[in-house]
Amino acid sequence: MTSHAATALGVPSRTRRAFGPRLIWAIQMIVFLGGGPFFLFPSIVFPLFLAEPLPPGVDLTVAYDGFALLGVHATSIGLFTLLALMLGDAEARRRFARAFLVFLGAWVGTVIWNELETPRVYGAGTFVLLGVASFCWLGNLLWAFRSLPEEAHAIGAGHVWTPPTWTWPAWLLVGLLAMAAGLVFFLAAPWVLGFWVTRIPEETAPLAWQQLRFAGAYLLGWGALAGRQAAIDREAIWRPTAGLLAVWPLGGVTLALVRWDPSNYAWPAYVGIAGFAVLGGVALAIWRSPAIPWAEDVSRPLYGWTWADLVNGPAMGFQTLTTKRRSSHLVGVGVRGSLTVSEVEGRAPNGFFVPGTKLSVVARFANLTELDDAALDVRGGSVSVGDDGRRFDMVMNTGSAAPVKNLVQFAGFVCSKFLPTFGSELIVSGNRLAREGGIVGLRRAPSSYARLYYHSQIVRWWMEPLGAVHLVRYRLAPEDLGPESGLPDAEDVKHIWDRGRRPDAEGGPTYLRSELLERVKHGGARMRFQVQLLRAHRERDEACYDASVDWPEDDHPWLDIGTIELNETLSAADCERLAFNPWNHPPEFGVPPSRSIFDVRSLGDSEVRVMALVQRLRGWMYSAFGLPKVGP
Repeated sequence: MTSHAATALGVPSRTRRAFGPRLIWAIQMIVFLGGGPFFLFPSIVFPLFLAEPLPPGVDLTVAYDGFALLGVHATSIGLFTLLALMLGDAEARRRFARAFLVFLGAWVGTVIWNELETPRVYGAGTFVLLGVASFCWLGNLLWAFRSLPEEAHAIGAGHVWTPPTWTWPAWLLVGLLAMAAGLVFFLAAPWVLGFWVTRIPEETAPLAWQQLRFAGAYLLGWGALAGRQAAIDREAIWRPTAGLLAVWPLGGVTLALVRWDPSNYAWPAYVGIAGFAVLGGVALAIWRSPAIPWAEDVSRPLYGWTWADLVNGPAMGFQTLTTKRRSSHLVGVGVRGSLTVSEVEGRAPNGFFVPGTKLSVVARFANLTELDDAALDVRGGSVSVGDDGRRFDMVMNTGSAAPVKNLVQFAGFVCSKFLPTFGSELIVSGNRLAREGGIVGLRRAPSSYARLYYHSQIVRWWMEPLGAVHLVRYRLAPEDLGPESGLPDAEDVKHIWDRGRRPDAEGGPTYLRSELLERVKHGGARMRFQVQLLRAHRERDEACYDASVDWPEDDHPWLDIGTIELNETLSAADCERLAFNPWNHPPEFGVPPSRSIFDVRSLGDSEVRVMALVQRLRGWMYSAFGLPKVGP
C-alpha cells in the first residue's frame, strides 16, 4: 500500500511507456517548421547557403523558384513532426520514424550529391543543416524498428470511426506514385528540368536542378507518409494526417502558379504541377470522407495529446506553474483502505470487479478551488483501486451532473477561475447551464467528506467478459445512503458566485480534512462504491454521453460495486503526491473517444490526456522546487 501512495504522482502507467525520440523530433520540428517559411524568400535566404556570392546580374529565377517550393515542403515536414510529437502510441510513432527515415535519408543524400557535383559552391549554412539532418536521421533510425517490452502490456480493445475501405488502396497507390516521382526527380533532375524549362543560363543550371533534387527528397517523404496511412484506423490520427498530406502538395501547386513566370516553363512543367494536384486531391477526398462508426466495440486509448487538448490544457498547466499545485482540487486529505466487491443482482459482470474479491484502495477528498473548508465549493472524491499492475482510477465530484456539456464550455469554466468575483457573476448569471450545474454540485460547510455523494458525471465504458459494452457512471456514497450534508440553501442559490465563509460558520479553515483524518483513525470510514449502467451502447446516441444530464434512477438504478472501508491515513506530503486519472484502467473499462471539441464525449476524451500532462508537470515542479505548503 505504501508504494502505491508514493508512486501515484506522475504520468499514468501506460504513458510512462510512451515511445519516441522526443528530443530528436523537437530538433527536427524546430529546423523544418521554424526554417521552412524563410525559404519562401529565396533572394534573401538562398545566398546564405552558398560559399561565395554569385556575380551580379546572374539569372537565378528558376533556382529561386525551386528553392521557394522547398519552403512549402519543409514547413509540411515540420507540421508532421509536430503531429508525431503529439502521439504517445508506440506503433504510431514508429511508423512516423520510418517515414522520416526515408525522407531524411534522401535529403542528406541530396546535400552530399550536390556538393560532389559542384564542389565548394555550398557554404557553412548548408553543412550546418547537413549535420542536423544526419543527427535526426540517426535518431529516427534508433526508433524506427525498436520494440519496447512494455508494448506487450498495452491495452488494445478495437477501434472506432475508421476510414472507408477504399482509402487503403488509394493511399498505397498515391504513395507509390509519389515515391516513383520522387526517385525520378532525385536521380534524373537535370533531365526533368530540361523538359520543364524553356531557357536557363548555363552557369546557374546546376543550382536549379539541385533544388529539384531536394523536391524529389520531399516527394519520397510524402510517399512514405502516405503509405503509412493505409495502416491507421483511428480517426484522431488518420484525418489530420490526411489533411496535412492534402495541404502540402496543394500549397506547392498554389505557390508555383502564383510565382512561376509562364515564359520560363514548358507544358511538361504544368503536367508535373497537375501531378501534385492529383496527390493533394486524393488526400483531400480522404480527409473529407465520412468515417465508418463503431468499426469495433471500443477504441484504444489515444496516448500523447491532440489539438483538442489545447482548448483547456494551457490554462490548467498555467495554474500548476503559477501555484505549484494541482490545476483543480487544490487542497485535500488522503486515506487508504480496501474495497470488498459485492455480488449484486442486475449488475453486469466485469472481469475486474469480481464478487468476493478484496482490492486495495487509495482515496483523496478535496475542495475544488477554495482553501477554506467552510466555503461554498464543489467537493471532490477520487479513488485508485487495485495496484499498478491492474489499477483502476476514478475522479468524482459532488453533484450528479456537470455544469458543462463539452470541451469548449469546460475551457470557459477553467478560465473563469482566474476572474474576480464580479466576472464570475456575469458569466454564471447569464448561463443557465452553469448556474444549475453550480446549484447541483456546490456544497457549503458539510459536516464530513464522508457524508457527501461524489459522482463521476462523465460517461465511460464498462465491458463484460464476453465482450458486451455498457455506458457507465460511478458514484461514491455514504454507507447508509442517508441525506447529503452541505446542500446550498436559498441564499446560496441566489448568489452562487459568493463562495466565501459565512460569519456564523463553525470550525477552522481545515476542519473537513481534520474531521476525516480523526474519523479514519478512530474506527474508520465506510462508503459505498456504486455504478449506474446503460446497456447496449451501440443503440445509444450521443445524448446519452452528456455529462450535464442525469440518467433517471427509476430506469437505471445505482447498483453497488462494493463497500470501501477507509482505515489508514496518509501524511500530508504523501497526499500531495497522489495523482488519479481515469486513463489508469484495466481492459475491462474504456474511455469513449470524441470527434470534435463540441462533442459531448470530448470532456472525458481530453480529460485523461490533459490530466496526464499536467500531472507530469506537477511532478517535475515538485522534484525541482519541493512540495508546496501542505496539510491541515
